[in-house]
Amino acid sequence: MVHTRLFLRLVRGRTVYECTICCDKKDAGADLVIQQPPTLECNHDREACDDCLKNMFEVAIQGGRLQDLICPDTECKRPIPKGRIKQLVSETCYKQ
Repeated sequence: MVHTRLFLRLVRGRTVYECTICCDKKDAGADLVIQQPPTLECNHDREACDDCLKNMFEVAIQGGRLQDLICPDTECKRPIPKGRIKQLVSETCYKQ
C-alpha cells in the first residue's frame, strides 16, 4: 500500500500539499515518512502537517481526551499508533 501511495504521488507530481488544519502549503519532501498520512492504515493523501498534528495531539493528551488521538481526516478517523504519537509530541507530554 505504501508503494501505491508513493507511485500515485509521483504520477501526480505532487511535492506540495495544503495542510487542512493551518491551510499552509507544505513541502512533502523526498522522505517517504514525511509524505505519509498520520497512520499506515490511512488510504488518503497527506492532509495535515506535523506541526498541526503535534499541537492537536498535545492538546488532546493534556486535556485527557485520548479518544481524540485519531487521524484528522473527516472520512478516515483511524486511531494514531502510540509510536507515531511519540514521534510527534514532546517527551514531557507523551509521559503524561
